[in-house]
Amino acid sequence: MSKQNNKTRRRPGMEVPDPYAEFLDLPKGARPPHYYDLLELELFSSDVERIVLAARRQFRKIKPYEDHPDVARRERIQDIMNQIATARAVLTDPARKEEYDQALAERLCIDRDRFLQSRVATPVPEFRLRVTAGPSFVGQRIDLVEGVPVRVGRDVHCDLHLPGIRVAEHHCAMHFEGGAWRMASVQEEVPLVVNGQLVTEWTLADGDAVDIGGYRLRCERVAVGKRGHSAFPAFLSVGVETRLEKQNVPFSAAGFPLSLSIHSGPSVPQGLMSVLPPEEIVIGSAWTALWQLPHSQVAGQHCRVLPVDDTWTVEDLGSETGTFVNGTQVSRRVLAHRDMLTIGPFDIQVSFRK
Repeated sequence: MSKQNNKTRRRPGMEVPDPYAEFLDLPKGARPPHYYDLLELELFSSDVERIVLAARRQFRKIKPYEDHPDVARRERIQDIMNQIATARAVLTDPARKEEYDQALAERLCIDRDRFLQSRVATPVPEFRLRVTAGPSFVGQRIDLVEGVPVRVGRDVHCDLHLPGIRVAEHHCAMHFEGGAWRMASVQEEVPLVVNGQLVTEWTLADGDAVDIGGYRLRCERVAVGKRGHSAFPAFLSVGVETRLEKQNVPFSAAGFPLSLSIHSGPSVPQGLMSVLPPEEIVIGSAWTALWQLPHSQVAGQHCRVLPVDDTWTVEDLGSETGTFVNGTQVSRRVLAHRDMLTIGPFDIQVSFRK
């Protein structure tokens, strides 16, 4: 039997799979889709952070398929990945975006100015969720827009993707109901901790802290007319360069993310924890501890790390084995960059990330 360059031969009339629908779950439409459809954004969106996050989300969806066994499909997947990268580059560059938008409006026979004016009445987010602590994606946010349900979980197709074995594939869902945002566990056995309380359902309010499998999400009200404003500095957002360096603002430890990484000790599922100020976290062996270090020498609620004034501070919570900084047992101690924090058998490197 002759080889066919490893490509699948299709019989006449056989339907050709749509890779955009197959790998990105895009609805039927023009192919290739324009950049806004490709990134699943509203037409002519100008929010740079949302564009960047949308591109990352689409990459997460398609990347697991990049080694597809079918050569033709693999080539199409690579083409789509290149399109996503190009879409991000174009839509985050003001000059290129303006040129692209004008051409797209002409192709779609849309008066762009009138279209944008008509969107004034479009629902704007009243709340958003921001990842303020966790092993990854710290600073990432998702807007809560009326009429658009949100799923959070380990699955790459979730609206807010949080990788980790303590996070369920579909951990919780949020929807707007009765004038408020309701959050609920997808399964009863999947725990949610809101403001320190174990819940299965919750009505979100400004300032709520939601702990999900080693991540903390902070609910923030979006001020009308101040899109992008929040209690957490904008320079801490994922992929956004720090503005303090440009402004020559003096270094303040608690003004920068704290990074805790296990230097030595037993293997644990989550070896890194990053925290944005003004968040505080509890470290311990209990599943309710945000950073869980399961070991008999670690108390359920062993210690907490919190910002105090312009410093990061560690405070022991009455553990039997104690909390140590650079080999000295402490009840409360201001942390410095490169300190070694010891909790049970774990040596943990402290660093402040600019």
